[in-house]
Amino acid sequence: MGTLHGGANQEVIEMLEAIRADGGNTQKYIEMAKNKASGFRLMGFGHRV
Repeated sequence: MGTLHGGANQEVIEMLEAIRADGGNTQKYIEMAKNKASGFRLMGFGHRV
């Protein structure tokens, strides 16, 4: 599915690994995603499953 969907699943894995490497503070990243000025987007939450 990866290449058919632009590799979105790979982007999600890389984002999760970066969050973990930064200490795993998920609340920090949720707040960043809510702040449009930050430019950060949470990957993997744009489509219904």
